[in-house]
Amino acid sequence: MIDVRLFWSVFVSAFGSGLIFPYTSLYLLDVTGTGKIGVSLYYSALGLTSIISTLAITFKTKSLGDTLVGEIGALCSGLAFAMLALVLSVWYVVPAGMLSGVGLSFTGTALTSIIVRHSAPSDVRRNSARRYWAMNTGIGLGVLVGGIAVAFEGATVLRALMFVNALSYAALFVQFRLLRGAAMTELSTDQPNPASEARSTLGFRALLSTLPVLAYETLVRLCVIAQFEATLPVLVSQQEPKESYLTPLAFGVNTMIITLAQGAVSRLTAGLADRVNLFLSGTAWAGGFALVSIVSLSGLPAWLGLSLGSILIGLGECIYSAAVGGWLADVAPRRALTQLSALLACLSRLGTAVGPALGVFVVVAAGPKTSWLLLSVLSAVTFVPLVKAPTKRLSKSAGSSDG
Repeated sequence: MIDVRLFWSVFVSAFGSGLIFPYTSLYLLDVTGTGKIGVSLYYSALGLTSIISTLAITFKTKSLGDTLVGEIGALCSGLAFAMLALVLSVWYVVPAGMLSGVGLSFTGTALTSIIVRHSAPSDVRRNSARRYWAMNTGIGLGVLVGGIAVAFEGATVLRALMFVNALSYAALFVQFRLLRGAAMTELSTDQPNPASEARSTLGFRALLSTLPVLAYETLVRLCVIAQFEATLPVLVSQQEPKESYLTPLAFGVNTMIITLAQGAVSRLTAGLADRVNLFLSGTAWAGGFALVSIVSLSGLPAWLGLSLGSILIGLGECIYSAAVGGWLADVAPRRALTQLSALLACLSRLGTAVGPALGVFVVVAAGPKTSWLLLSVLSAVTFVPLVKAPTKRLSKSAGSSDG
């Protein structure tokens, strides 16, 4: 059983991230004076290190253990933003980006693994949804508070907010530490057979059994999440250049739906198979983008289409967040979960990184109004890995043959 304090610690760290999430580039450009070079170096270091560190966890011959990975990640994230708060020259930016990349990949991997490994089978979906709720609600409230602070105090307040964000990871570090202590106590009490736990490598059969889940997560990030977060603002600015409130409206409605509806949606879909739920989430995403397209082409107010579309996309995220963790738990060999969680996180970031470029190509090729319909088609691509995908993990004998 997972202590509810883990989700509150996720909420606290997400709140800290939300304070500075939309303003990191502005901070590096205007407050620190590192300019465009600083922005480029920071995000390049973050992205590259995130992928490398995630792959390092994935293909380790022996797992560090999810709670220790989480401790390292929370510590690196805290140090990264403390360094950003103290930036005096461009030379601070690269190590800060590297630490941030390690922190991002390690904490995400650890949380996924902990939820799957330490939840009762019947609780995996509920706990996955709770994590998603805590993360999105925390970021949403952080963005709101950070926006108010910047509006009243100007960009100079961002240095203080960087410190607050650094401190917010202390809650996550402490919780990972407590979980590791509890796990070690349980291990010494239960005295398991070392031979049964000796191998935790990621074998070919384990990888093959989870390939549809990995492909699905990559496509969701590439075709849906990245398009909503990165391509939507581009389309809105091209279609309605004078209506600067439309993008915050879409993001605000989306966050509100996830915050208010996550629990109810999880309960309503609890009795359905994970693949059915994921089909439903894909339908909601495709319908959301299609609805924006229909409203745009019909001449109705843009805010109406964006609001209704964001509601559907938010509901799709609510369904997805509970089901994808349950699907991974059903098909993955438990001894390889930490590595598989790391690989899932790596592919997720890869999809998120490549997605904006795909979105720009769509916008350039099709134009603003038609692009909404193409984004709807892209969302439907997430159906592909769900067709004839496995729903149960390998048998014990098969799983033990190579992890």
